[in-house]
Amino acid sequence: MKKFVIVFMLPFFLFFTTSATFVNNNSSYIVMERTSKRIIEASNIDQQLLVASTAKILTAITVIENYDLEEEVLIAKEDTLEVGSKVYFKEGEKVKRIDLLYALMLRSANDAASALSSNNSAEFIELMNNTAKKIGMTKSIFTNASGLDEKEYNLSTAFDMAILSCYVANNSTFVQIASAHSYKCQTSESAYNFSNKHKLVKTNDEFIWGKTGYTKKSKRILVSNYKKENMDVIIVTINQSDDWNMHKSFASN
Repeated sequence: MKKFVIVFMLPFFLFFTTSATFVNNNSSYIVMERTSKRIIEASNIDQQLLVASTAKILTAITVIENYDLEEEVLIAKEDTLEVGSKVYFKEGEKVKRIDLLYALMLRSANDAASALSSNNSAEFIELMNNTAKKIGMTKSIFTNASGLDEKEYNLSTAFDMAILSCYVANNSTFVQIASAHSYKCQTSESAYNFSNKHKLVKTNDEFIWGKTGYTKKSKRILVSNYKKENMDVIIVTINQSDDWNMHKSFASN
C-alpha cells in the first residue's frame, strides 16, 4: 500500500507547485566565499525565484553522480521537440552522456537536458530534488531538467544556488565540463562544436566556470565562480539587468 502512496503523490506535488503564474518581479544577488560559505555581500537571498537554465547546474551534477558518462543515450523525438536553446540533436542519434553534458553546460541545450533526464522522468526529477536536499538547498524545488518555465517552474534562491555552486565546484568532472571554452564531439550521426555562452569564462581566466540563464519570466540569471590568488568566490545574480558588469565588479572588489 505504501508503494501506491509514493507513486501518486509525486504528480500531485508537481502540479501543486506549478499551478500558479510566477514571474521574477524582484531581484537578488549573493557573493559567497566558496570553501567557508561565508557571505561577503548579498541582497534578498532567501526569496524563491525562477532560476531558468542555471537549474542545469543541478541537472549536470545529478547526471555526473548517478550515471555512466561514457554510455550512449538514444535521442528521442520528445528531446528534439524541446523549445528554446538547443543544439538540434536528431531523433535516433546516439550521443554519449559526457557529450550531452558539454552541450548542456556550454550551450544550455534543452534537448540535451531532456535526453539526460529521459524527457524529465519522475525518477530523474526525484534524483535532482534529493541531491538539492542532500547539499542543503532548503528553499528549492525543481520540476524539470532544463529550467524552462512555460509549463512548470524551478524555484530556488540566490543562497541555495550559491550552495549548489560551492558543492559542484568540488567535483573535478563538473568543473572540467563547465570551464571549457569550447568542445568538439562526434556522435553516431554528426559532428558538433560547442562554444561556451558564459563570456567571462571565455575571456577572463580568473572566471573558472559559470552558467547563464534567461526566460521572459525569470529575466537574466548568472552564476560565476571567480578565483584569484586567495579569493575563491561564487557569484549569483537573479533578475539583474547589468549582470555581466556586476560579476566583474564583485570580482574586482
